[in-house]
Amino acid sequence: MKERSSFLQITNDQKMMKSAKTEDWTYHQVFGTVVVDESIGKYYWQLCTSESFYGRLAIIDYGNFNRSEYSFEDTLFEHTHVVGCGSANGWYVGTQFGNECSALSKFFKSGEDVKIQVSISDRKVLFENVISHQTVEISLPTFTRKVKLVVETIVRSCDCYVTIVESGPWVD
Repeated sequence: MKERSSFLQITNDQKMMKSAKTEDWTYHQVFGTVVVDESIGKYYWQLCTSESFYGRLAIIDYGNFNRSEYSFEDTLFEHTHVVGCGSANGWYVGTQFGNECSALSKFFKSGEDVKIQVSISDRKVLFENVISHQTVEISLPTFTRKVKLVVETIVRSCDCYVTIVESGPWVD
């Protein structure tokens, strides 16, 4: 399967996302099978990025997700702390996106762990840099009922990957 820019690729029960090395594509991936909804309530993922990670992490509204109609950019919500970089809308929390797009948040550096906590009932998402303990909290839109984790990488000739270190119900 060839990855195409702006379209999500679905995986099942996969703990690691690793970019291909042969094509210069933007690779978008929905992680695993966990859909956080009202029955789960609160959930978290702790992610470790490789030393050469070049990309972004995001949360997608899975209730509005339709592979055949929506692109990655269209299905993510606006992150008010991120401006510029063309189609940079959505909850992007990540490394500098190349020299041409330095406006993206430098919330974590390659090789650092990030924890993402989602609460459907409290209508919020909390991103935390595990090393620096810097946090960013974002409100969920009122119509959001299901969310999934998304990783975007720019496919280069590097060993670029993200691993889910742990995940599960989020307990305060």
